[in-house]
Amino acid sequence: RDDFHHILEVLYSDLPQWLLHSILAFNDEVKEAVRVRSIGQSGGPWDFNFRDVTRCIDIIYSICQNLESLSVLPPVLALQKKYAGGESGASFRDLKEIAGKAIESVYMQRMRSAADKSFL
Repeated sequence: RDDFHHILEVLYSDLPQWLLHSILAFNDEVKEAVRVRSIGQSGGPWDFNFRDVTRCIDIIYSICQNLESLSVLPPVLALQKKYAGGESGASFRDLKEIAGKAIESVYMQRMRSAADKSFL
């Protein structure tokens, strides 16, 4: 996991570390939930891995690049290093919302049951 975190830091150096850590931790939690059969009984087998993490981050970048076309999110967000240090203000809330949309696309939509989706 430390290797994955280091790779993410290098590949996505302009993203806040808390965001990279959170997505990686979420992926680990989903993998564990599938392993202990808390979720994913319908439509499996499931394999959640580093590719899913990078897919989430790529979606975050894509959303941020197209903010003008999204009415839900204010265009105040820009993925710049100035946001990496703080977890307050609009940038933190916006990044959390954007990360939620990415997680929905990569993880939730793969789940078949409503119970699995609500678990995530």
